[in-house]
Amino acid sequence: MPDSIVDLTLITVSDCCATLQEGLPPGRIRDSNRAMLLAAVADAHCLAVDCGVIRDDLATTRSAISAALESVDVLLTSGGVRCVWLLLEFWCCFV
Repeated sequence: MPDSIVDLTLITVSDCCATLQEGLPPGRIRDSNRAMLLAAVADAHCLAVDCGVIRDDLATTRSAISAALESVDVLLTSGGVRCVWLLLEFWCCFV
C-alpha cells in the first residue's frame, strides 16, 4: 500500500449510536456510517484517525473538532446536527 496521501480524522457525534462491538439497547441505532466511511478512506489510501462516537453536546463536540483541526488535512464528521453549526463557526474564523 502506498503512503497515505491525506491525513483524515473521522468524528461521529451522537447520543444514540451504538458501536458495532457493543450490544444494541432499546432506543439506539447501529453506527454503520463510521465503519463504511473508514473503509472508503482506507480504500482511497488515506490515513484515518478514528475518534469513535462522541457525545452530542456542544462542549464535547467543540473540543473534538478543535483538537482534530490542529493535526489533520481533512475533518470528516458524521451524525449530530451541532457539528454543522460548529464547523460553520470554525470556518467563519478563517474567512
